[in-house]
Amino acid sequence: MKPQAIRAKRALSLLASGPLLLLLLLAPQPLAAQVDTLRCGYYSHISRTSAWKTYAKEGCNLLLVYGSGQGINWGTYLDAAGDAGLKIILDLHHHPPRWHLKTTPEQIRKLAQQYREHPALYGYYIADEPESPWNNEPPKFFQPIYDVLKAAAPSHPVTICMNHRFPDQYASIFDLLLADHYPNWSAKNNQPEFNAMVRASYRWWRDALEFQSRHNKQGLIAVGLAGGDGTGNGLRDLTDEEYRFHVFSAVVLGIKGFVFYWDDPRWLTKTVRHKTTQMIAQMRAIGDQMAVGVGITDDPRITVNLPPSKLRYRYGVTDNTHVLLAVNISQWDSSENGETLNNVRFTLPRGLLVRQLEVVGENRVLPVTDGTFIDTFKRFQVHIYRFKSPQANHEEAAATATAH
Repeated sequence: MKPQAIRAKRALSLLASGPLLLLLLLAPQPLAAQVDTLRCGYYSHISRTSAWKTYAKEGCNLLLVYGSGQGINWGTYLDAAGDAGLKIILDLHHHPPRWHLKTTPEQIRKLAQQYREHPALYGYYIADEPESPWNNEPPKFFQPIYDVLKAAAPSHPVTICMNHRFPDQYASIFDLLLADHYPNWSAKNNQPEFNAMVRASYRWWRDALEFQSRHNKQGLIAVGLAGGDGTGNGLRDLTDEEYRFHVFSAVVLGIKGFVFYWDDPRWLTKTVRHKTTQMIAQMRAIGDQMAVGVGITDDPRITVNLPPSKLRYRYGVTDNTHVLLAVNISQWDSSENGETLNNVRFTLPRGLLVRQLEVVGENRVLPVTDGTFIDTFKRFQVHIYRFKSPQANHEEAAATATAH
């Protein structure tokens, strides 16, 4: 979303509203060596390419790059991303007739052919909230751009970002969906923690995933808010626990990535940067496992003594590293007080010789007895459990392969 639309968007949002992980300094890997993993990073700007190596060292592996729309210097931005060990989504979005691209579809086709083999290219971004009341742009505005990109560079996904609703007709102009939700734009300092807009993060990610799945698309990258300082209207930043719910309520449902809006210094203040780097570090710490994980509706390997209306989980295994992400969503749609979940019992897959597991970011371990462990979840709390299986387990490996 562009800064010009912030005021209108915030007005509509107001109508709709009713122990820390140590920072992991993850050195960038050569792009050719990257495995499938959870993508995370910033909605960045071409003026801040000098910061991209720092972002990569902090764990970022994907940027959505604003300002590259005219096609000038695509090679410069892609080379800068490649040097940092990042993938980028190039920005081709526009709002006709207000911000209409001067680049023609034929020029876009030639540019896509020229750069389609660049190892730093992830995809293209062609429409920003076209379905929203403040834009109201029909798919026909973007169809020519989508068509030439798919003809010239079919292996790279074309993305659009949606914010207000999910009309089916927009399915013709994207491969991979971006969905944005900025809960603290209506969460002023006098509003309580976990107000309605924070809790609605879960609903928005869930509905976006259902929409793209219904149209057999390639998945969802969530776009969430980094900070509130940039508006100049006294909007507060999310608390640490709100940030975790905002981010991991998306991860637990199976997103492909999470991008923070955005890296303008007015928004990405020192305090906010500290929070986002924590979230990015936590996502990267479990990214490989979450990329291959499956959720509660179709994963028979894990059982829990609560229904999915109270607790959602996602379980993934790579090599002998197991990760179980669990999010307390109880009363997300009805009460800012939420519900504390006591004596939550998880049962791990049979045959795993595990005696304890780490609770990531909380400086504690839990005992595992006969394949089960018990924990407590405060309201809307997130727990990340990680352990290694002491020996290869063929039954578990077979179950993982079958699930995918």
